Amino acid sequence: MTKKQTNSNENELDIDSITGNIHQAENSETTVHSSASKGNNIKYISIIILFFVPLFVFGAISVFGTDPTVSLREKRTLKTMPDLSLNELFFGDFNLKFEEYYSDTFPYRDALMAVNTELNRLYYITLPSSDNDVTLLIHKEDDIAMGGEALLPGTDSEEAFSETSGNDSEVKIEPDADGSDYTEPDNTNDSSVPSSPSPSGQNSETKTSDEDIEIENTPFEPLPELEAPDAADLRTGSIIIVGDRAMEIANANEQIMKTYAETVNLYGEKMPESRIICLVTPNAGEFYSPKEFHSGTHSQKQMIEATYAYMNESIVTVDAYSEIRKHTDEYIFFRTDHHWTQRGAYYAYVAFCKSLDLEPFSLDEFETGTIEGFVGSMYSFTANYPQSSVLKENPDTVHYYRPIRSFKSRIYTDARMDESTAYNGYVIASKVSNNNKYLAFISGDTPLMHIRTDVGNGKKIAVIKESYGNAFVPFLVNHYEEIFVIDPRKYSGDGTPDLYLPSFIDEHSIDDVLIIDYPLVVSSQRYVGILQNIIR
Repeated sequence: MTKKQTNSNENELDIDSITGNIHQAENSETTVHSSASKGNNIKYISIIILFFVPLFVFGAISVFGTDPTVSLREKRTLKTMPDLSLNELFFGDFNLKFEEYYSDTFPYRDALMAVNTELNRLYYITLPSSDNDVTLLIHKEDDIAMGGEALLPGTDSEEAFSETSGNDSEVKIEPDADGSDYTEPDNTNDSSVPSSPSPSGQNSETKTSDEDIEIENTPFEPLPELEAPDAADLRTGSIIIVGDRAMEIANANEQIMKTYAETVNLYGEKMPESRIICLVTPNAGEFYSPKEFHSGTHSQKQMIEATYAYMNESIVTVDAYSEIRKHTDEYIFFRTDHHWTQRGAYYAYVAFCKSLDLEPFSLDEFETGTIEGFVGSMYSFTANYPQSSVLKENPDTVHYYRPIRSFKSRIYTDARMDESTAYNGYVIASKVSNNNKYLAFISGDTPLMHIRTDVGNGKKIAVIKESYGNAFVPFLVNHYEEIFVIDPRKYSGDGTPDLYLPSFIDEHSIDDVLIIDYPLVVSSQRYVGILQNIIR
């Protein structure tokens, strides 16, 4: 073999070797790509399974599971599935009500909230101040007052809707013309309320649980003087805790406040034969929060004055603020609930009487009693946060004042006052087994309560209110022969139940119309819309 042939063969071998290596590399690369592709497919399938399976499981539980009705953790009744109709879907609040319902009945909601509470411990801290522990809890997005709870017949009142009556047992009130009668008055005597009870009721013997709260009786001590903690350490928010008190912080919205006032003016225009009265009361945040949270746009005094300034001269505006401010060293607001106590409502009643040239009854003229162990709405709204434990450990006490005059009441499901669906209510209950002890006043939030008294002056008043009005209404029993209590939140304005207030006022020849609210709903577009619904 020549040298030339040898070189040629070697070149052919090199080419074959290179070609083989190229094919081998291509095969290897194909194998690698195939393996990677299979791995990616498995990963994508796993992600899809992990995403859709929980959705399917939770969806199935939501559809086929039984909805809870009560949250023991939050101590409140949960929302129910709203009725679906074309009218509600396109013109009503169906979407909003459905969101609230689903949020309340989401599967394993309480368990998830418990986990969230533990997570919150990592980033919600108690901020030190000179006098009190101050904790920011939440930025509230929804209107707390948009709720509204009522006691149903024979359920939550241990007094079974028994009526309270005044001292004049000789006066008789005849039943309705159709022969239906009311429950007989309950004259149970209860202990008197001291002039300045301690709101805390702190005691090492206090026992609490999610099922019920029982408190040992403790001596009352005077409230400490008002001292706001150092506001420099605070961040702004909607709900804060100062010591053992939780408070809502109001925020002025001038345009909505103006719309609220214009709505009240419209009441006057549509009901010219009646005297229109407006009472806007401050809440606890105005008096017990750090200065930063009750000044500037958070000043409820300025909010009330600005709202009244937009009202016509024909509207009677009640200066409840000044009267309440005189008594801030008394137990006038709950610490665990967003409402005032009935003692706080009493001072607003005094201001009401001054505005209408009426003579108010003094506190010592009322028969009184107490309901222990009240842990209210502020605990319910903050129960998801560890700082709420201070509220649960320091329950409130409900002090009530029975009307002096005799009376009887009836609750109706709508403004037609149909007796077939009506039931007996109470103006003051001396015992309430429901966790919400504020339901002791006028049976809670109902569409319509009608109260007839023995006053005998022929005067009638309609009270348009959210829940702040509940503790106020019993004082009116002493001045009017008939009282119609209307919660506008119970009327849609479009469907059933329905109410056109001007016609109702005219039909019953009502002399006075009182609109009573607190600043957070005065600045709520949703609530102002509700007030407008019943006069459209």
